[in-house]
Amino acid sequence: MFKKLLFIFLCISYSGAVTAQTKPTEDPQMKSGKQKFDAKNYQGAMQDFNAVITKNKMEVDKFLKKKVEYDKMSEYEKALVENAELVSRRNDLALPYYYRGMCYANAKNNESALSDFNMAVSLDDKFADAIYERGKLKITSGNKDEACIDLRVAADLGSEASKDAYENNFCWNSSLNYLKEGTTKLNLNKYQEALVDFNLAIKLNPDSAVNFYKRGLAYYGLGKFDKALLDFSKAIELNSERAEYYFKRGLCYYSTEKFQLAFDDFGRAIKYDNNYADAYLYRAYCCEALANPKSALYDYGQVIRIKPEEGLAYYKRGILKREMKDKKSCEDFKKALSLGYEEAEEDAKNCK
Repeated sequence: MFKKLLFIFLCISYSGAVTAQTKPTEDPQMKSGKQKFDAKNYQGAMQDFNAVITKNKMEVDKFLKKKVEYDKMSEYEKALVENAELVSRRNDLALPYYYRGMCYANAKNNESALSDFNMAVSLDDKFADAIYERGKLKITSGNKDEACIDLRVAADLGSEASKDAYENNFCWNSSLNYLKEGTTKLNLNKYQEALVDFNLAIKLNPDSAVNFYKRGLAYYGLGKFDKALLDFSKAIELNSERAEYYFKRGLCYYSTEKFQLAFDDFGRAIKYDNNYADAYLYRAYCCEALANPKSALYDYGQVIRIKPEEGLAYYKRGILKREMKDKKSCEDFKKALSLGYEEAEEDAKNCK
């Protein structure tokens, strides 16, 4: 009940300033500061921006407190608040910090500039120019990874300058390095450590299907199937023709007993790789769970076609044949045993 009342309060608080559907007149000192900034009178501009920031302090403090609650909302609740207001006012509050940060940057006071850009982004996390300028400063301070993340975010928000800076600073290469480090940890089953690297790789390059796929593997290794499912789905969205992406998502469905969805994904994996033995094997398991033994028999047969030394497939097919009163089940049990599959020993002995 409290959360619902808080949500309503936030909607009213955010929307109250724009009920007239018109943007407030620009603060005269803000306008003056911009004019001085354009004229490269940075000292004079800073005095105006200082005055605006002092004037807005109470409103900024209230806004930031409300934003803490806003960040806790669901995406649906956020959308309602966005529709009610937010975009114009949060940028109005962020602009004085952005321009003062630019004045500091021109005066080579990078520490103060960075502080102001941080505040501008805190107030408006979609402020592409502020994020871009913050990224530029981080590069000069040697913090390339964080800089590249900012450049990528600003580029995604539409900053062409940020797109160029991202490429010129080889930010995609930083993503590859984290991907490699994370993969090494993944192979050692250090899933939690691998996640740290994959998270950074994704922040640096959210267009890489491999980044999401590898993070999905780490989540899967930790048994977090819901998160793994989201990452495998994102990988498929970015590259829809990789058999292993469907197979791994199928495993997530299978692990949570969603057998029809798993069956569908294993089928998609087979579509892109007709010799994907594990996809046939798990699709056969799904067929059994879905009470479709004939299809399971076919899939076990495909596993044997691809991996004729796979004793498990012979054994599983033998069990199905026996349940279906097929006298050839014994042949499969004996073959499985001859291939070293010890679980078939008792069944093979019982054969006449």
